[in-house]
Amino acid sequence: MLAVGLLEILSEVASAATPFHILTLLIFLAAITHTLLAHHFTSLANKVAKKGENTVLSEILHFLGEIEVVFAIWVIPLVLVFTAFYGWTEMIQYLNSRVYVEPFFIVVIMSLASTRPIIKLAEKGVWAFGKHFGNSPQSWWFLILTIGPILGSVITEVAAMTIAALLLKEKIYVRNRS
Repeated sequence: MLAVGLLEILSEVASAATPFHILTLLIFLAAITHTLLAHHFTSLANKVAKKGENTVLSEILHFLGEIEVVFAIWVIPLVLVFTAFYGWTEMIQYLNSRVYVEPFFIVVIMSLASTRPIIKLAEKGVWAFGKHFGNSPQSWWFLILTIGPILGSVITEVAAMTIAALLLKEKIYVRNRS
């Protein structure tokens, strides 16, 4: 019964879709696909760089493989589509009507959380809990994935996940484990 209601809602939305909505959906899907394939761009960049054939191509592929820039890249066609349908003035008014405090706050918190003193403090905190579990990759993995999210209650969730991800990178993934 729920599926029928969902299908009805989706069909109503699809029938009311304008060309603008379809194009923006396609841009969003392209950005998501690019995000999921970013590691392929990076590995391709490494292969091109090893061959030494074309460093410009290697750098472009490496840039396209950076997760941080994927949505920044895809905002360009989004702005172009918005401008084509509604005009430059309307697009600027829309951008000016948004509140950017929270995204800027998250960028600042993630930047601070990824600094060496914070990472070392978090590592020492996890180690304080982990003395009883040994210094094995399994114990680090368990402790980072249990204590890391709990840190979100003390600091922001974004900072806790940044710290946990960086600790996982340093303690687990440097060992070439899957």
